Amino acid sequence: MINKQIVKEIKSVIDVSDSSLVAAEKIIQTYLLPLYEQKCMLEEKNVKQQQTIDKLQTASVVNRNKDKLYFYR
Repeated sequence: MINKQIVKEIKSVIDVSDSSLVAAEKIIQTYLLPLYEQKCMLEEKNVKQQQTIDKLQTASVVNRNKDKLYFYR
């Protein structure tokens, strides 16, 4: 459903445009750049979440072994 709407909007941009280059630029600015920015934000969020998970797992291991002292190289 959403894809059909996007296709209709893209076709309307192409039909109104003077040239295919202008149409391509409008499509990129209207649809592809926002999607790319959203993808980058999600990747950044995933990295931060993974870092938090790693810290929590490390803290869990440290708490489990609090009676023992380990040195790692």
